[in-house]
Amino acid sequence: MLKKLTVVCGLLLAATAVMAWERLTDVPNHVDVDYGTHLIGGDTLLWGVFPSTGSPDATYLASFNPNVDPEEEDPWDTLRISGVPLGRTGIAFQWVERPVVWAMGKDANDISRLYRYDVRTGTTTQETLSFTLDLGACITYAPNEGYNPYSYPIPGWLFFLPGGGTTFWRHWIQADSMPDPQVYGYEYPGDGVTIADPTPVFRWTPSETEQYRLQVSPNLNFTSNVIDTVVSTAECQSSVELDSGTYYWRVAAWVEGSGGGDWEWVPAIRSFYLHPGWDRLPDLDVNARSGAKIAFCDAGAFGHEAIVAMYGGTDKCFAEYCTGGGYWTNLPDVPEEVNNDGASLTTNAAVGGGYRIHAAFDADAENECPHRYRAHGYNYWDLLDDDDTADIYNTHFPDDIDAGSSMAIGADDMMYLTTGTGRRFYGVSISRFPGGQQGRVVPGGRAKAQAVTVRNGVEVEYQLPAAAHVRATLHDALGRRVGMLDAGRQNAGVHRLGWNSSPEGRKLSAGAYFVLLDMGTEQARLKAVVK
Repeated sequence: MLKKLTVVCGLLLAATAVMAWERLTDVPNHVDVDYGTHLIGGDTLLWGVFPSTGSPDATYLASFNPNVDPEEEDPWDTLRISGVPLGRTGIAFQWVERPVVWAMGKDANDISRLYRYDVRTGTTTQETLSFTLDLGACITYAPNEGYNPYSYPIPGWLFFLPGGGTTFWRHWIQADSMPDPQVYGYEYPGDGVTIADPTPVFRWTPSETEQYRLQVSPNLNFTSNVIDTVVSTAECQSSVELDSGTYYWRVAAWVEGSGGGDWEWVPAIRSFYLHPGWDRLPDLDVNARSGAKIAFCDAGAFGHEAIVAMYGGTDKCFAEYCTGGGYWTNLPDVPEEVNNDGASLTTNAAVGGGYRIHAAFDADAENECPHRYRAHGYNYWDLLDDDDTADIYNTHFPDDIDAGSSMAIGADDMMYLTTGTGRRFYGVSISRFPGGQQGRVVPGGRAKAQAVTVRNGVEVEYQLPAAAHVRATLHDALGRRVGMLDAGRQNAGVHRLGWNSSPEGRKLSAGAYFVLLDMGTEQARLKAVVK
């Protein structure tokens, strides 16, 4: 079982910049570095998927912790996700809502699967893919920057190149949990929300009744209901999987009367849009082949969020897919002297932003070097190498790049490499080219908040590790809401908000209060006393 995530202030190798590739602790003995090896940065760790064809035959998910001193503890930790060596593997890291590692692969029975590993709970689940993975299969994660547990509960999307052809797919990721009713209210799904759960939970404000009636329909007249059920609690989960589309829902409470009683409908009718699962997106121009790679780039690269793709094989094609516009644009081809079979691709783009695209190739030249695509205003490839200047530019690879190589950016602007041969594992500082850290769920730790005593009022002080949309509600000792603030999207750092009066303008009376503070992916319940 993988160890629980541990946040440490210091980072190995961060005190002194690494000027060239440095050999780090080799990958574990029981995993193989060959076809199917892939790396990805995620929070403070580096993650990898390793199909092992040795003994025992299996596929492992491994994490490398750069905060660990290898002389005192093994920085690698592994978890077997499959009892067979998977082919056509890929890996991605989800950093919105919670840390999740996504891996995919095809087993010996030709069944293609998607694996989900929840870092916090240590649990693994899987599902069968609707398409078959082939040569050049790869996966990447794109975050939902507008994520909100109540109004937009979709933490992001997975993008897939199945390989062996031109098809390109997107998978909508479901939220793990419902929003806290004390923060957002009981109503869910909220009016106009987009969700990805085909069996959603409906929740509404409870009342003094023993029965509720829930109706869900694809039309406002509620003439063709997909759900029409009676329940005894103010919550109900759909027992059927709903198709993609717009739905309307309403609730009635049973009211006893002289004639035996009747249903009294709440006037409000809510609507939501459901997109459960998969989209087939516009195809590539040419087939994806061995060595094909995709990676997410934030808006700093092209003025919009995009997925960058190398097609693999002997094709030199390089392109970007605009996630908002839904179209492909061809970019300058990769250099002629390189071979895409051993290609690797990574970007700085994640929480914190960035635009530089790094790639490794199995070059025909004697000295193989990583290339960098200058996407911000320059749009061309260049070598990260210059023997006539400082050593920091001299980034010749320590070994030949072969099929099975993988390169990824981890914490503190470190780039890591497996070359596809042996079990050797390398790292190099790219602090010379800053621009964000890959997949930092909560950089530096969880959000922190505390109540601050003030005269005749309530204030809270909170520290955001990353930009987030902040809302807060103030409640009295009986739980009644007496104040609400929406601070909007705030940058990382320390902030304060507070109340010294009720919405009606009356000063807060002496007594106990509590604040429900929502900081995006983190919530806090804080107690305060007004004297």
